[in-house]
Amino acid sequence: MPSIRQRSLRAAIGALFIPAAIAMATLPSAAHAAPVAKAAAAKPNKAFDTWAEKFAEDWVRANPQGATSTQYFGGAEQAKLDRELTPLTRAHRQKVQAMARGGLARLDKWMAGPLDESQRISAAVMRWSLQNAVANEPFEDHAFIFSQFSGVQVGLVNFMTTTHPLRNAADVDSYLARLEQVGTRMDEALARARDAASRSLIPPRFILERAQFQVDSFLKPAPAENVLVTSLAQRTEKLDGLSPD
Repeated sequence: MPSIRQRSLRAAIGALFIPAAIAMATLPSAAHAAPVAKAAAAKPNKAFDTWAEKFAEDWVRANPQGATSTQYFGGAEQAKLDRELTPLTRAHRQKVQAMARGGLARLDKWMAGPLDESQRISAAVMRWSLQNAVANEPFEDHAFIFSQFSGVQVGLVNFMTTTHPLRNAADVDSYLARLEQVGTRMDEALARARDAASRSLIPPRFILERAQFQVDSFLKPAPAENVLVTSLAQRTEKLDGLSPD
């Protein structure tokens, strides 16, 4: 299966940022930029394609788990990202926000200049998604890092047991490398939850109780029976080229 990066730029942007059909249905009419006739007459701006591809690559690199889900790259770079779990620190979130703001500023300049119709759609989709990311920043902790449906205690386990690919011995090695990072990511999540609590952003009791139950259930089995171990054994049972070590 080809990586997203190997597909057209417009397809890659649509997959990375937001489904184009949804974005274009919700974008304000002004975001569609130039009239259709003018856009259709414009020639493709190769410089925009170069910038957009580079921005998309950097955006994916900032989210290794997203890179795994999309298999955006190939070769050594994809293999490297497949060994990492996305940081949950404030510093990392600030880095992503800075990228989003920088991308918005650059997109405004691109959209004020010559782009063909396809490029304007790509730019509008990117801008819509990045603008939402920036607008949502003050409310990030309102989602609660340990929510019962999408909290880190659920998301990390689901990612490791279902999303991380296990196609060969190298994937297994990458899984083990990620497994060593789970404790660090959970510590980062705890630090974020404590910071949110210091600002009176505390989940309702029923969310806390459910999240605590999920964590207790995860920790209850013996290490050899933990889902991160048993799922690895089940998913690699018929995989060739593995040694007991």
